[in-house]
Amino acid sequence: MLIASRDIVQRLPGADERRVRIELSGNLCRCTGYLGIVKAVTSVADKRRGEAPVKPSPRAAEAPARFAPTAATVAVTEAATLPDEAARQGWTRIEESFVIAAPPAMVWRALADFPKVAACLPGAELTEHDDRSAKGRLKVKLGPMAASFAGSATVERDEAAMSAVAKGAGSDGNSRSRTRGQLAYRLVPEGAGTRVAVSVEYDLQGPLAQFSRSSLARDFAGRIVAEFAANLNASLGGAPVAAKPAGSLNVVQILWDLIRSRLSRLFGG
Repeated sequence: MLIASRDIVQRLPGADERRVRIELSGNLCRCTGYLGIVKAVTSVADKRRGEAPVKPSPRAAEAPARFAPTAATVAVTEAATLPDEAARQGWTRIEESFVIAAPPAMVWRALADFPKVAACLPGAELTEHDDRSAKGRLKVKLGPMAASFAGSATVERDEAAMSAVAKGAGSDGNSRSRTRGQLAYRLVPEGAGTRVAVSVEYDLQGPLAQFSRSSLARDFAGRIVAEFAANLNASLGGAPVAAKPAGSLNVVQILWDLIRSRLSRLFGG
Protein backbone atom coordinates (compact mmCIF):
# COMPACT_ATOMS: atom_id res chain seq x y z
CA MET A 1 0.00 0.00 0.00
CA LEU A 2 2.76 2.47 0.95
CA ILE A 3 4.77 1.67 -2.18
CA ALA A 4 1.70 2.08 -4.40
CA SER A 5 0.78 5.39 -2.69
CA ARG A 6 4.30 6.77 -3.10
CA ASP A 7 4.26 5.80 -6.77
CA ILE A 8 0.96 7.64 -7.32
CA VAL A 9 2.03 10.97 -5.80
CA GLN A 10 5.34 10.88 -7.69
CA ARG A 11 3.95 9.75 -11.01
CA LEU A 12 0.60 11.62 -10.92
CA PRO A 13 0.97 14.96 -9.11
CA GLY A 14 -2.46 16.54 -8.74
CA ALA A 15 -4.36 13.26 -9.13
CA ASP A 16 -7.99 13.54 -8.01
CA GLU A 17 -9.86 11.08 -5.78
CA ARG A 18 -11.26 9.10 -8.71
CA ARG A 19 -7.81 8.56 -10.24
CA VAL A 20 -6.33 7.64 -6.84
CA ARG A 21 -9.07 5.04 -6.30
CA ILE A 22 -8.40 3.54 -9.74
CA GLU A 23 -4.67 3.32 -9.05
CA LEU A 24 -5.31 1.71 -5.65
CA SER A 25 -8.14 -0.52 -6.86
CA GLY A 26 -6.16 -3.70 -6.21
CA ASN A 27 -5.41 -2.70 -2.61
CA LEU A 28 -8.56 -1.04 -1.28
CA CYS A 29 -11.18 -2.88 0.77
CA ARG A 30 -14.51 -3.24 -1.03
CA CYS A 31 -16.55 -2.34 2.08
CA THR A 32 -14.89 0.89 3.32
CA GLY A 33 -12.45 1.81 0.55
CA TYR A 34 -10.05 3.00 3.27
CA LEU A 35 -11.32 6.58 3.17
CA GLY A 36 -8.42 7.88 5.24
CA ILE A 37 -5.81 6.43 2.88
CA VAL A 38 -7.52 7.83 -0.21
CA LYS A 39 -7.81 11.23 1.49
CA ALA A 40 -4.13 11.19 2.52
CA VAL A 41 -2.86 10.23 -0.95
CA THR A 42 -5.12 12.80 -2.62
CA SER A 43 -3.92 15.49 -0.20
CA VAL A 44 -0.23 14.85 -0.95
CA ALA A 45 -0.89 14.61 -4.69
CA ASP A 46 -2.73 17.96 -4.54
CA LYS A 47 0.25 19.62 -2.84
CA ARG A 48 2.44 18.40 -5.70
CA ARG A 49 0.04 19.79 -8.32
CA GLY A 50 1.96 21.53 -11.06
CA GLU A 51 5.17 19.65 -10.38
CA ALA A 52 6.71 17.57 -13.13
CA PRO A 53 6.15 13.82 -12.67
CA VAL A 54 9.18 11.92 -11.42
CA LYS A 55 11.10 10.57 -14.39
CA PRO A 56 10.41 6.81 -14.63
CA SER A 57 13.14 4.21 -14.56
CA PRO A 58 14.28 2.79 -17.95
CA ARG A 59 12.10 -0.30 -17.54
CA ALA A 60 9.03 1.77 -16.61
CA ALA A 61 9.61 4.12 -19.55
CA GLU A 62 9.43 1.19 -21.95
CA ALA A 63 6.12 -0.07 -20.59
CA PRO A 64 3.57 2.14 -22.43
CA ALA A 65 4.93 1.25 -25.87
CA ARG A 66 5.22 -2.41 -25.06
CA PHE A 67 1.98 -2.89 -23.16
CA ALA A 68 -0.83 -1.15 -25.02
CA PRO A 69 -3.93 -2.27 -23.03
CA THR A 70 -6.12 -2.22 -26.13
CA ALA A 71 -3.86 -4.56 -28.10
CA ALA A 72 -5.18 -8.08 -28.53
CA THR A 73 -1.69 -9.54 -28.63
CA VAL A 74 1.91 -8.43 -28.20
CA ALA A 75 4.35 -8.64 -31.12
CA VAL A 76 6.76 -11.53 -30.83
CA THR A 77 9.72 -9.29 -31.63
CA GLU A 78 8.78 -6.97 -28.76
CA ALA A 79 8.25 -9.87 -26.38
CA ALA A 80 11.83 -10.97 -26.97
CA THR A 81 13.22 -7.56 -25.94
CA LEU A 82 13.53 -7.31 -22.16
CA PRO A 83 15.59 -4.95 -19.99
CA ASP A 84 19.07 -6.10 -19.06
CA GLU A 85 19.74 -7.70 -15.68
CA ALA A 86 20.58 -4.41 -13.96
CA ALA A 87 17.31 -2.80 -15.12
CA ARG A 88 15.34 -5.81 -13.88
CA GLN A 89 16.17 -5.09 -10.23
CA GLY A 90 12.93 -5.10 -8.27
CA TRP A 91 11.28 -7.71 -10.48
CA THR A 92 9.83 -10.77 -8.80
CA ARG A 93 12.05 -13.84 -9.06
CA ILE A 94 10.88 -17.38 -8.32
CA GLU A 95 12.83 -20.61 -8.58
CA GLU A 96 11.24 -24.06 -8.60
CA SER A 97 12.10 -27.58 -9.71
CA PHE A 98 10.23 -30.81 -10.37
CA VAL A 99 10.95 -34.35 -11.48
CA ILE A 100 9.47 -36.00 -14.56
CA ALA A 101 9.44 -39.81 -14.72
CA ALA A 102 10.99 -39.93 -18.20
CA PRO A 103 14.52 -39.71 -19.63
CA PRO A 104 15.91 -36.24 -20.43
CA ALA A 105 15.69 -36.70 -24.22
CA MET A 106 11.95 -37.42 -24.01
CA VAL A 107 11.30 -34.48 -21.67
CA TRP A 108 13.37 -32.19 -23.89
CA ARG A 109 11.23 -33.08 -26.92
CA ALA A 110 8.03 -32.64 -24.92
CA LEU A 111 8.98 -29.14 -23.76
CA ALA A 112 9.54 -28.15 -27.41
CA ASP A 113 5.96 -29.17 -28.19
CA PHE A 114 4.00 -25.95 -27.54
CA PRO A 115 0.52 -27.55 -27.78
CA LYS A 116 1.55 -30.21 -25.25
CA VAL A 117 2.98 -27.59 -22.87
CA ALA A 118 -0.17 -25.44 -23.13
CA ALA A 119 -2.39 -28.47 -22.49
CA CYS A 120 -0.49 -29.18 -19.27
CA LEU A 121 -0.51 -25.59 -17.97
CA PRO A 122 -3.65 -24.58 -16.03
CA GLY A 123 -5.49 -21.68 -17.65
CA ALA A 124 -3.34 -21.58 -20.80
CA GLU A 125 -4.70 -21.43 -24.35
CA LEU A 126 -2.44 -21.57 -27.42
CA THR A 127 -3.65 -19.61 -30.45
CA GLU A 128 -0.71 -19.89 -32.86
CA HIS A 129 2.90 -21.03 -32.86
CA ASP A 130 5.93 -22.03 -34.86
CA ASP A 131 9.22 -23.69 -33.85
CA ARG A 132 10.51 -20.72 -31.83
CA SER A 133 7.55 -18.57 -30.88
CA ALA A 134 3.98 -18.79 -29.64
CA LYS A 135 0.94 -16.61 -29.05
CA GLY A 136 -1.89 -17.34 -26.68
CA ARG A 137 -3.87 -16.43 -23.58
CA LEU A 138 -3.65 -17.15 -19.88
CA LYS A 139 -7.03 -17.01 -18.16
CA VAL A 140 -7.02 -16.16 -14.46
CA LYS A 141 -9.99 -15.92 -12.08
CA LEU A 142 -9.61 -13.75 -8.97
CA GLY A 143 -12.90 -14.10 -7.12
CA PRO A 144 -15.45 -12.07 -9.13
CA MET A 145 -12.71 -10.69 -11.40
CA ALA A 146 -11.68 -12.64 -14.50
CA ALA A 147 -8.55 -11.68 -16.43
CA SER A 148 -7.36 -12.98 -19.77
CA PHE A 149 -3.76 -12.08 -20.54
CA ALA A 150 -3.12 -12.14 -24.28
CA GLY A 151 0.52 -12.19 -25.28
CA SER A 152 3.39 -13.85 -27.03
CA ALA A 153 6.78 -15.38 -26.29
CA THR A 154 9.93 -16.48 -28.04
CA VAL A 155 12.06 -19.44 -26.96
CA GLU A 156 15.78 -20.00 -27.43
CA ARG A 157 16.89 -23.60 -26.83
CA ASP A 158 20.41 -24.93 -26.27
CA GLU A 159 20.34 -28.54 -27.44
CA ALA A 160 23.77 -29.44 -26.03
CA ALA A 161 23.09 -28.03 -22.55
CA MET A 162 19.41 -29.04 -22.56
CA SER A 163 18.46 -25.56 -21.38
CA ALA A 164 16.15 -22.90 -22.74
CA VAL A 165 15.07 -19.31 -22.18
CA ALA A 166 11.57 -18.03 -22.96
CA LYS A 167 10.88 -14.28 -23.06
CA GLY A 168 7.36 -12.92 -23.27
CA ALA A 169 4.89 -10.15 -22.57
CA GLY A 170 1.14 -9.83 -22.33
CA SER A 171 -1.75 -7.62 -21.24
CA ASP A 172 -5.33 -7.89 -19.97
CA GLY A 173 -7.66 -5.33 -21.54
CA ASN A 174 -10.31 -5.56 -18.80
CA SER A 175 -8.13 -4.84 -15.76
CA ARG A 176 -5.53 -2.86 -17.76
CA SER A 177 -2.85 -4.98 -16.13
CA ARG A 178 0.26 -5.96 -18.05
CA THR A 179 3.21 -8.22 -17.52
CA ARG A 180 6.50 -9.19 -19.09
CA GLY A 181 9.10 -11.67 -18.01
CA GLN A 182 11.61 -14.39 -18.65
CA LEU A 183 11.49 -18.09 -17.88
CA ALA A 184 14.61 -20.27 -17.99
CA TYR A 185 14.74 -24.01 -17.50
CA ARG A 186 17.43 -26.69 -17.46
CA LEU A 187 17.17 -30.48 -17.56
CA VAL A 188 19.33 -32.69 -15.34
CA PRO A 189 19.22 -36.51 -15.21
CA GLU A 190 17.97 -37.84 -11.87
CA GLY A 191 17.87 -41.60 -11.54
CA ALA A 192 15.63 -42.95 -14.28
CA GLY A 193 13.90 -39.59 -14.59
CA THR A 194 14.67 -35.93 -15.21
CA ARG A 195 14.78 -32.97 -12.87
CA VAL A 196 13.63 -29.71 -14.46
CA ALA A 197 15.02 -26.60 -12.73
CA VAL A 198 12.94 -23.50 -13.48
CA SER A 199 13.72 -19.82 -12.87
CA VAL A 200 11.14 -17.11 -13.51
CA GLU A 201 11.58 -13.32 -13.45
CA TYR A 202 8.60 -11.07 -14.13
CA ASP A 203 7.23 -7.56 -13.76
CA LEU A 204 3.47 -7.14 -13.24
CA GLN A 205 1.87 -3.69 -13.48
CA GLY A 206 -1.70 -2.48 -13.03
CA PRO A 207 -4.50 -3.36 -10.57
CA LEU A 208 -3.39 -7.01 -10.35
CA ALA A 209 0.18 -6.06 -9.41
CA GLN A 210 -0.42 -6.39 -5.66
CA PHE A 211 -0.78 -10.14 -6.11
CA SER A 212 2.87 -10.44 -7.18
CA ARG A 213 3.93 -8.72 -3.94
CA SER A 214 2.07 -11.23 -1.77
CA SER A 215 4.03 -13.52 0.52
CA LEU A 216 1.95 -16.34 -0.94
CA ALA A 217 3.30 -15.73 -4.46
CA ARG A 218 6.05 -18.33 -4.05
CA ASP A 219 3.63 -20.95 -2.69
CA PHE A 220 1.22 -20.17 -5.51
CA ALA A 221 3.97 -20.64 -8.10
CA GLY A 222 4.93 -23.93 -6.46
CA ARG A 223 1.34 -25.15 -6.71
CA ILE A 224 1.13 -24.28 -10.42
CA VAL A 225 4.47 -25.94 -11.13
CA ALA A 226 3.29 -29.07 -9.28
CA GLU A 227 0.09 -29.19 -11.38
CA PHE A 228 2.07 -28.72 -14.58
CA ALA A 229 4.52 -31.48 -13.59
CA ALA A 230 1.67 -33.86 -12.75
CA ASN A 231 -0.02 -33.18 -16.09
CA LEU A 232 3.23 -33.58 -18.03
CA ASN A 233 4.01 -36.85 -16.24
CA ALA A 234 0.52 -38.10 -17.10
CA SER A 235 0.89 -37.00 -20.72
CA LEU A 236 4.26 -38.72 -21.19
CA GLY A 237 2.92 -41.83 -19.50
CA GLY A 238 -0.03 -42.03 -21.91
CA ALA A 239 -2.64 -41.01 -19.33
CA PRO A 240 -5.14 -38.22 -20.06
CA VAL A 241 -4.26 -34.77 -18.72
CA ALA A 242 -6.58 -33.51 -15.98
CA ALA A 243 -9.24 -31.17 -17.30
CA LYS A 244 -8.75 -27.46 -16.62
CA PRO A 245 -11.59 -26.32 -14.35
CA ALA A 246 -13.79 -23.72 -16.09
CA GLY A 247 -11.00 -23.10 -18.57
CA SER A 248 -9.23 -20.71 -16.20
CA LEU A 249 -6.80 -20.56 -13.31
CA ASN A 250 -8.76 -19.89 -10.10
CA VAL A 251 -6.24 -17.93 -8.06
CA VAL A 252 -8.51 -17.34 -5.07
CA GLN A 253 -9.29 -21.05 -4.69
CA ILE A 254 -5.60 -21.97 -4.91
CA LEU A 255 -4.62 -19.30 -2.38
CA TRP A 256 -7.41 -20.40 -0.04
CA ASP A 257 -6.17 -23.99 -0.26
CA LEU A 258 -2.64 -22.78 0.55
CA ILE A 259 -3.84 -20.74 3.55
CA ARG A 260 -5.79 -23.71 4.91
CA SER A 261 -2.74 -25.92 4.44
CA ARG A 262 -0.56 -23.44 6.34
CA LEU A 263 -3.06 -23.13 9.18
CA SER A 264 -3.37 -26.91 9.34
CA ARG A 265 0.40 -27.28 9.73
CA LEU A 266 0.52 -24.44 12.28
CA PHE A 267 -2.15 -25.94 14.53
CA GLY A 268 -1.19 -29.55 13.99
CA GLY A 269 -3.96 -30.54 11.62
